[in-house]
Order: sequence, then C-alpha cells, then structure tokens
Amino acid sequence: MHKRNSGLELVEVMVLVAIIGLLCTMLLPALNHVRQKNRQAADPAYQKAQREIEVAELNRQRIAMQEKQRQEQFALEEQQARDRQRQARRERDQARKQALAELSAKQESARPRLELMSKSLDNSIEVYYDWERRVYVYRDVVHGGLTTFVGEAPKPLPVALPLEEAK
Repeated sequence: MHKRNSGLELVEVMVLVAIIGLLCTMLLPALNHVRQKNRQAADPAYQKAQREIEVAELNRQRIAMQEKQRQEQFALEEQQARDRQRQARRERDQARKQALAELSAKQESARPRLELMSKSLDNSIEVYYDWERRVYVYRDVVHGGLTTFVGEAPKPLPVALPLEEAK
C-alpha cells in the first residue's frame, strides 16, 4: 500500500486554482468599476461635468413644469371664456324674452278692448272681439242687445259681411 502524502495532489491544486480564478473573474469587474468611480469622484473636471448635467436636468424639469402650468392656465382661460360666452348668451336670451314680453304687453294695452270684426249688410248687427275675455260679442244695433260667444264666431252670420267688405 502506498503511503498517503500530506501534501495536495496535482488535481486538487488545479481545482483550487480554478475556483480562485472564477472568483477573481467575478470580483474584478466590480472592483474596477469602484476604482473608476473613485477616480472620477476625485477628478475636478468630472465633478464639474456632473454638476452641469444635474443643472441641465433641473432646468429641463423646471421648463417642463412651466409648460405644464402654461397649458393648465390656457385651459382655464378657455373654460372661463366659454363660461362668459354662455352667461352672455343667457343674459341676451333673457333680455330678448323680457323685451318680447314688454312688447306684447304694449301691444295688448294698445289694442282696444273690443275690436269690430264685421257688420251685417243693413248695419243692424255688429260683431266685436273682446280681447280681455277672448270672446266674440254680437251687438244688435236696432234692439240694443249684446250676445257673447266663447271660441270662434258662430257661422254663418245672417246677412253679414267681414268688416273689410262692409266698407
């Protein structure tokens, strides 16, 4: 039987070297990155460039925020203008309605209460329209009587002509 040497065999040494090599390949890129960052941090030109980049980014954010505020202000002003137009339209419509109501009231007040609509051929009967009560009134000129009809005038009126033809 062979006596075992307390030293490492060649295969074992090669396995250890391979493991150490793998660890180095994994750790060296991270180590180099850290070294580069430290060198850059110590370099005044790099620091100045970093500050300029940060200032540029802050300016870009400030400009973007100002543009957003301008757009919001513009949208608000447009909405206010539309609201003013709607309000003006409502006021104009209300003024028109009021003017029409006043005109209608003036026309009603200017209109006589009884309006002669027609006469009979012999002028013995006159037909009036009562604008207040909205009825037709027949007046018998000879006998002096008044007859009231609601709605349309009864037809035919015996021996009667419309007012235009009676003239």
